[in-house]
Amino acid sequence: MKVLIYDPDPVLSTKMKDMFVKNGINALSCLSGKECQLVVYRGGIDCVVLDLDTQNYSGVMVLKYIRLNHPSVKVVLTVSSKNRFEELGITHDNLKKLGSSTVLVKPFTDDFLLKNIQGERYDGWKDITLNTSPPLDENILNAKDEEFTKVKIETCQGGNITIFDHYIKLGKGRYVKVMCKGDSFDITRIQKYITDGKMEHLYFKTKDRTTYINFMNDFSKKMVETCKVGSTATIVENLKSTTELYIEEIYTAGIKPQLLEEGMKICQNMFQLVQKDSELAKYIREMQGNENKGNGHLFMVSFFSTIICKNIDWHSEKTTETIAMGGLFHDIGKLKLPPNLRNLEEKDVPHNLLPLFRQHPLFGFEMLSKSKTVSEQVKQIVYQHHELVNGKGYPNQLTAAKIYPLAKIVSLADHFVSLITSQNLTPIDGLRKFIPDKGQTAKYDAMAIKSLVMGLVK
Repeated sequence: MKVLIYDPDPVLSTKMKDMFVKNGINALSCLSGKECQLVVYRGGIDCVVLDLDTQNYSGVMVLKYIRLNHPSVKVVLTVSSKNRFEELGITHDNLKKLGSSTVLVKPFTDDFLLKNIQGERYDGWKDITLNTSPPLDENILNAKDEEFTKVKIETCQGGNITIFDHYIKLGKGRYVKVMCKGDSFDITRIQKYITDGKMEHLYFKTKDRTTYINFMNDFSKKMVETCKVGSTATIVENLKSTTELYIEEIYTAGIKPQLLEEGMKICQNMFQLVQKDSELAKYIREMQGNENKGNGHLFMVSFFSTIICKNIDWHSEKTTETIAMGGLFHDIGKLKLPPNLRNLEEKDVPHNLLPLFRQHPLFGFEMLSKSKTVSEQVKQIVYQHHELVNGKGYPNQLTAAKIYPLAKIVSLADHFVSLITSQNLTPIDGLRKFIPDKGQTAKYDAMAIKSLVMGLVK
């Protein structure tokens, strides 16, 4: 993590910087709001600790800039006193809506600041040690089903220390704990519950879901690094399982910066797996070298494309996999653009450079044309993801009947992700803004819009 600090008190600024470094966090400071904005623009910043009373660009101006242009950057605002809110005519809720993750009133402790920067720790499983206590008594627990998350037994780690309590589901609202956090994972401990061979899942508390996602990302990364060509089935199953749980956590907890980082890890593991195709390897490495926001956008477009696809009657497992891959690669053609254009929204591209920018779907199609790993369907998604049903898209101004159906889905997902991230909206709030806007909905496929609504309402 890399933190940028601005505080008008140079002594406090230095103290915060030293505290972050001591805790293993890369930190740097700046001298004004203008410099803060410039450093964020250059990229690589994960979090900004920003005093509301900045010099040379106000704190509110800098906050608005970050929210609109770098929404994945977390902003922790600091303020000199509670009275300062009244003096400025602004409330804590106003600052939240403008994009601040939290507001800290001075004075605050180092531990409190650190907790707000780091948020929940997802990798606590690394500190778990082997439990040498005797096995527990397996008593039946009555609880709400929504308190538990299921995973396939084969995707649980074998021969390692369990990273949380494991349960078997006996029936609606009835569970039994079969392993404790820190136990050696032992499949024989659950054999007596498998009476008909149909039990496929273990359960853990939903509150531990982010821990599991972090663990599986780390586990999958190691598997990808050591796997041989042709032995990827287990890795694919792990990635699919992790992605499903990630989607559930996004719905439950929202799009938090730390959770978005876990999504990027899933995306990177997918990319690394696809690198087994030498034709794609150099492109993927370039994509990973781009600003973090790029990877996050690719993953979220893949994520929302999958949601839409799963709520269309004619979808299949194959189409879902195709559209997930199409979402991941839809903007690969931007690698052919000058670096200063790659991470711009179309509305921010200088008018004289728009014709070049609008060639990136064609560039992407050409880049993938020689790959044997990427299917023709994925290539068509990449080529047509900016075509609009009203015929005003690009690069070929295709009308609705001529646009590849899966490209229509990715086109909508791409727009929707840009909408909610640029304006810091929840998915549901994004729908509330998008659906009434007839000028926008007329550009996208009606069935895809209906399926997006169905997926989010579910």
